[in-house]
Amino acid sequence: MGELVDRAAVNEFLLKALAAVLIGIALEAIGLLLGKLIERMLKGSLSYREARDKQWYVIRRRRLLLLPQWFIRCSLMLLAIFIALEIFDLPILPFTAWLAVTSLTAVLALRRLIENAIACYILMLEDVIGVGDRVRMGNCWATVEHIGWFVTKLRDDDGLTHTVMNSFLVQLMRAADGAHGKGNTAMR
Repeated sequence: MGELVDRAAVNEFLLKALAAVLIGIALEAIGLLLGKLIERMLKGSLSYREARDKQWYVIRRRRLLLLPQWFIRCSLMLLAIFIALEIFDLPILPFTAWLAVTSLTAVLALRRLIENAIACYILMLEDVIGVGDRVRMGNCWATVEHIGWFVTKLRDDDGLTHTVMNSFLVQLMRAADGAHGKGNTAMR
């Protein structure tokens, strides 16, 4: 009789595990579909503009798609964990509390980095600035050499490299300066 109980418990566990795996696969498929939907929604922002560096366009496109796809995958992964906890009749409250405390701590600790990453995303989404553009910093002009998630590197006409936080770059404006050509931007 004990063998039947153990076999029944194993079968029940295997059925629950199969249900959890199938739900995980379904959520992964939903994530892929949502990723394609986001790509369609961002199509206008992802299009290549003349007078832009083609390598920068590839980097910009990858970054613009990466953040929303990452957010969707993490959200669906958390949903899958909650569903699995429910399937296996495990308590959800301790996991939820741990997740809330960990998330809040991470956001508070990484607040400046998050601000700069969001600023980078906004700059790329609006296509305000790109690699190769000229920007004015006070009295001098500089060329954008690299735009990272957190900082942007500029090289001025004297050859000096400047590292500027992306949250500061959100303040950039397009300047119509015929002396420096297209893609010029001035810092306020």
